[in-house]
Amino acid sequence: MGLGRIAYPFADALKYSKSEMIACASLDAKRLDTFAATYAVPHRHTTYESLYRDADVDIIYIATPHHVHFEQMMDILDHGKHILCEKSFTLNYVQALKIFTKAKEKNLFVMEGLWSHFLPIWGKVERLVKEKVIGEITSLDLSLTFDGRQRGQKRLFSRELGGGALLDLGVYVLNFAFRMLGQPDDVKGQLEFFDHDVDVDDHIQLIYPHTKTKLDVSLMKQEPRDNWIRGTHGSIYVKEFHRAQSYTLFDSDQKVIETVTIPHPCNGFEYQIQHVEEMIAEGKNESLVHPSVITMKILKMMDKLRKDHHFYWLTEKH
Repeated sequence: MGLGRIAYPFADALKYSKSEMIACASLDAKRLDTFAATYAVPHRHTTYESLYRDADVDIIYIATPHHVHFEQMMDILDHGKHILCEKSFTLNYVQALKIFTKAKEKNLFVMEGLWSHFLPIWGKVERLVKEKVIGEITSLDLSLTFDGRQRGQKRLFSRELGGGALLDLGVYVLNFAFRMLGQPDDVKGQLEFFDHDVDVDDHIQLIYPHTKTKLDVSLMKQEPRDNWIRGTHGSIYVKEFHRAQSYTLFDSDQKVIETVTIPHPCNGFEYQIQHVEEMIAEGKNESLVHPSVITMKILKMMDKLRKDHHFYWLTEKH
């Protein structure tokens, strides 16, 4: 449901899975007809309510803007469907808590669709960190930026549509850092608004006893997406970590030890889809890789960053 840009790569990846795309829904008739024709989808729904009632549907992938996720998921759960909801899962922690609580009560699977968590490279880099191949981690530098003004996506700069760099891009850097380093002692940052109603250029730090972090996200500029994890015995370079297909391991003299590349069979979304299928087949109501507790911890961090900047409108909306 919701047939914008992200729905197409997701649909492309479905051909590598066991699932059948049985239905699609959009409030835009032209988008609905184009998408349904492109993927030969048998059931077309002009309202989301009719999609919820479709007896042939087991799980719904939500690709709508952030600001409507909460209400839509609450309705979907009332209709007994499983959910994979595109990031950012909700606008804040309170909304997410209500969703996951309701899902558990109804024994339905719900997961935030952060596809990066399921990329094989993330797992391999995590093992290198946990096994201390590069020693104790001293620093983590992540950058995820693009010029959203050139994309013509008005939702990125709209309060009403849940825009802003933190919700759109911050979720990636925070999840990667959390997975590699664990729970921080605190989160701090500088959110820049310029002339916009939402944050558009953010510089975030997760506070750890012996590790410095520098997490930069921006909707205003296109910079190299070079990402480093440095340790006492070496370092790891991951290009475009959010959709990583390779990493390079260096020793303490910056000599290359190895470069590992795992190309996506399709576009990377297939790993997430296959994981969801496995979890539902095993009767689980949440992911073992990206469980609800992680989604809620990341949302709490983002809530704190907004409150520190007196940016309350998202954190207070339940």
